[in-house]
Amino acid sequence: MPLHLLQSYALSCPIIMQSTENALGHSQTHQGMLFNYLSNEEMELVLSAISIPSLSKLVATSKAYYVIVHHHIYDHLTTMLRPFFSNVLEFMAVLASTETVISGSQALHFMMPLYNHSWAPADMDMYMSLKGYEELIKYMGDKGYKILSDGKKKQSDYTTGKGFGGIQFVTTMIRGDSQIDIIVSAHVSPIVPIFYFHSTVVTNFISAYGFFSAYPLLTEAYRGLINPNTFAPLQGPTQKIQGCLQKYSD
Repeated sequence: MPLHLLQSYALSCPIIMQSTENALGHSQTHQGMLFNYLSNEEMELVLSAISIPSLSKLVATSKAYYVIVHHHIYDHLTTMLRPFFSNVLEFMAVLASTETVISGSQALHFMMPLYNHSWAPADMDMYMSLKGYEELIKYMGDKGYKILSDGKKKQSDYTTGKGFGGIQFVTTMIRGDSQIDIIVSAHVSPIVPIFYFHSTVVTNFISAYGFFSAYPLLTEAYRGLINPNTFAPLQGPTQKIQGCLQKYSD
């Protein structure tokens, strides 16, 4: 594998959680920028072909690009969350107060270029500590979600062996076609279980304050590294782990 794909620095970037009127309006120009010559539709097509890691680099080049890219990311995030919660700003405020993050397939989907989305996750994984659990369950109940399963049976879907995974328990809630798994960390931090998973592909998360990727270059290149701790002392992944890896290779 090329050496530049093996870099594993973390990417962390804030999200502006309010849309700005006419941020991409035709009347607004940005002197000296290539986007001056593009229509709104053409600008969105360009941004849709760029992954989140690359967009984060574009943000750093100028204040004008900062506004344009953050508006695009905000719209992208809103589109992703609205099937689950109609009031995205309210939901993000709940994520903040309960110290909850979104990970799994939804976070990976968010990191990839919009134009190349040949798949769409049907459910959502939310990670939290026990501290804000009751508040989050009440909020989701108020939004029409019902508890489908609660306990350690569902936990087996997220752990690979006894004592491994950093998960206390998992609660599944549904509303119509929407399903959300609430994974409660066995630690104070909600993100600890994320780093116990099978590969680097799923070491991404979205919080109320921004997004994070532990391996942005690998993720952007549609590559990943297997976590050997999930099958040690065996010489290779178990059948269960192979099934998890296959899910993200299709």
